[in-house]
Amino acid sequence: MKPLARRSLPIVAILTAVAVFSVAYRWGRRSAHPNSAASDSSGRPANDRAPLPSAFRIVGNSMAPTLVDGDVCQLADCDTLQIGDVVAIRWGGKRHVKRVAAVEGDVVDRVEGRLTVGGWRLEDRLAQRDTDEFLPPALVPVNSQPDHWSRDAAVPSRLVYGHRNPHQAGRITPVMDDYPINQTVRRVLNRVDRLVVEIRAKTPTVGPEAPFRVFFYDAERSLVSTTSRGGWARYRDAVADHTADTERGNEQLGMLDAAHPVAVELDEPQASRYTLHVYREIEYRDDRPSGNVNYPVTVGDEEVFVVGDNVPISVDSRTLGPLQRTAIEGQIRTPSR
Repeated sequence: MKPLARRSLPIVAILTAVAVFSVAYRWGRRSAHPNSAASDSSGRPANDRAPLPSAFRIVGNSMAPTLVDGDVCQLADCDTLQIGDVVAIRWGGKRHVKRVAAVEGDVVDRVEGRLTVGGWRLEDRLAQRDTDEFLPPALVPVNSQPDHWSRDAAVPSRLVYGHRNPHQAGRITPVMDDYPINQTVRRVLNRVDRLVVEIRAKTPTVGPEAPFRVFFYDAERSLVSTTSRGGWARYRDAVADHTADTERGNEQLGMLDAAHPVAVELDEPQASRYTLHVYREIEYRDDRPSGNVNYPVTVGDEEVFVVGDNVPISVDSRTLGPLQRTAIEGQIRTPSR
């Protein structure tokens, strides 16, 4: 028996060394990735009972363009919950990141395809919040190249944007609710009306950007205008031009129409010093109702109604209905990229 014991010793030593190495390797990998949630490629946590990490990595693009695949987000407790908060929420055994669209007592409805909360379009409810309080929806870039802007023959002091639809071989059409990131998604597009213009100096300047008059076409009010602030102008800040119903107002409308929705007061010397970029706000819609949600929906006690900012592809309360508030694990803070 002694010779057999001697032969067994090297085997036991090898097995012990392998076990120690395996434990050390796994511990080292966990230490090397402290900001990653323990999950597999599908986003399923490796251990449902593991405490929520202070930060984790976004998987997928259901919250794009606000949060995109690979972003690392900080998490915080959310004792109070408001419309617009972005949260980590669990259902179906997986962790998801969504935006709170409504809380208990709110009525969510679908009007002409758009989601409304308490009678207001959801994007308008979000715009009422201070952007320092939460993670606001990002702007969606609209295809706006320099040659998409032309001088208005009726009002030569203006540059007018004509939207060349990339889905219709560059035809001039109204701006639609497409997402550049959704290259493979086929769906019916909808016209949008919450546009934003950025006026960016080609070379660095000292001090803030000069204010410029910006005009937006409005199907009901014909012409609305605002003044850019810090190089930005938004449709939602514009006010109606009260001369639009007069002959002079019709002249002022110039080339503006649904397919030429934006004009900027820039003479030729100024135009040579700036570039113009068009964006749109996210529109929250439910274009393909699941049948599981019967609008209007009143959110019950201890429930939330959540949506994803990448509206066409996100699976959320538009399919599942309101979710339990206890499923929320934390609130998302500004991501690092």
